[in-house]
Amino acid sequence: MKRVFLLALISWLLLACMAIAPRRTPTPEEAAKTVLEKVADTVCPGAPQCCRFSAEETVYELWCTPAAGHFTVATLQWFSSESDAHAAFENRREGRTAVEFHGFPLVVWAEDHPSFLGGQPEYRTWLWQAQQWLVQVGAFDDTHFTIAPDPGSVSEAIYQAGREYGLFQAKEE
Repeated sequence: MKRVFLLALISWLLLACMAIAPRRTPTPEEAAKTVLEKVADTVCPGAPQCCRFSAEETVYELWCTPAAGHFTVATLQWFSSESDAHAAFENRREGRTAVEFHGFPLVVWAEDHPSFLGGQPEYRTWLWQAQQWLVQVGAFDDTHFTIAPDPGSVSEAIYQAGREYGLFQAKEE
């Protein structure tokens, strides 16, 4: 009886210690990769066959190519400080008017490809900053069919997955 009680007590103590043990915070690289993998599964038709991931220093990318001539690129860039990320956002926005996206600054624009002038713009871009992260999602469609995942939908998926995996904290909306 004492042995059973002692084993039960030891088991309870081990479980209690595991519950209060500090969890390791993922590195920016681990968090970005996890978020982009989840985003690929939810917004990229044909994933994983049409997806490619890359990482270089503090830049993490997801390429989704659902058809020839159609692609979306999601780039997450981590900066050592929020002020550095904001300076990069200001530099890349090139005077475009910023609006809010979940409380974060966002600029959206579309451009024609020089070879396909007229009609709907072939390039569509969302650029937003969340704490130390600069997120840019660009889509390209070389036909009048919009096949590439929409930058707005991909940005929303990044935001939701980023919140879930601790990539950035929510701001007041």
